Amino acid sequence: MPKTNVYQRFPLYFFMFLSIFVSVKFIFIFLFKTAFEPVFIFELTPFSMAGSFDNTQLLFISAMVLTLNTYLHHRGDKQSLTYSFLLTSFLLLGIGLNVSFREFKTTNILHYLIFCCFLTIIVIDFRNIAEYEETTDKQKDGEKMQVTQTSDALLKTTVRNFFRVLPGKSEKRIHTPKPTGKTGVLTDRSVDSPQSFTVGELDKTQRHVKPLATVARFNIKTEKIKRIENRIDMLKQEYPIDDSYLPDLRLKYLGETPERNVLGDIKEGVVIVQRGKIKKVNHVFEELFGFKNRYLVDKKFIDLVDLAHLGDVRRYYLNRLKNKKTATYRTVLLKNNGEKIKVNISTETIPYEGGDADKLIIKELS
Repeated sequence: MPKTNVYQRFPLYFFMFLSIFVSVKFIFIFLFKTAFEPVFIFELTPFSMAGSFDNTQLLFISAMVLTLNTYLHHRGDKQSLTYSFLLTSFLLLGIGLNVSFREFKTTNILHYLIFCCFLTIIVIDFRNIAEYEETTDKQKDGEKMQVTQTSDALLKTTVRNFFRVLPGKSEKRIHTPKPTGKTGVLTDRSVDSPQSFTVGELDKTQRHVKPLATVARFNIKTEKIKRIENRIDMLKQEYPIDDSYLPDLRLKYLGETPERNVLGDIKEGVVIVQRGKIKKVNHVFEELFGFKNRYLVDKKFIDLVDLAHLGDVRRYYLNRLKNKKTATYRTVLLKNNGEKIKVNISTETIPYEGGDADKLIIKELS
């Protein structure tokens, strides 16, 4: 909250007391079937006028609204106060409707006290929200003034640095008169005085003031870039990069693996399998099994395995899931003409098209 006066903390203390009282009363009524007193705790919300709620339900609703209102006042920021303002208005409406339909008697004095307290809290919350807006506006004005003063100081410094390098000794100078200490006679200031300018310097000032503001902003950004570059150089020294790993990293993160690196110059059949589907085969595999690469792309590799030997492939992948190092296994594959061929399959994991893939090297067994 903007301030911490007692009257500003009154809503929090009031709702804290009332929420605890109503919650304890709800527990005793719900669990121990105590008397439904005092009456006002059942009439804190407009639902009491509906007639379709029993006292237990009305008491539970009142406890929830009061607890939430206490939490919002405890937070105390502008958004929470705005929401609590709505909840307090809801409670004020409920108690106000019940007060308006009751006779003015001393037995109903508690209703009027609660109504006055809610009305006072409405006024306090409204004032707190207004003070928040005023404080926020002052902070924004202060930040704008600080930025303006900083920009003006930087601009003045840039102007002074600009005139230090201007040639003008041969030009006619305009001197600022200054009275002497004794006689009061006006004399010209020295040529070296900072307040003496040439006509050319004054003309250049008029032409360069606006561009100098742009130069000042550019200098600020340049300094930031230099600091970032220096930080990058320090990180490079602390964490040197081994250039030998760069080719593999480029291939992995760019998702581009040249075909000669994937298939290699191996004399056995090579199959690239990603997520169970064939992505590429070499010419040795095409000649050995009689399939063309375009026919096998995106086909399931498991379809090439003989049904009677599917268990071999299943055991291999189960061992991989159990982190058992098994890089080879034997099985039986089917050629294009249906002929069965016993093979030994060696596997390795490689990066391929932005992900991991299995490179299968298939060697025919005699």
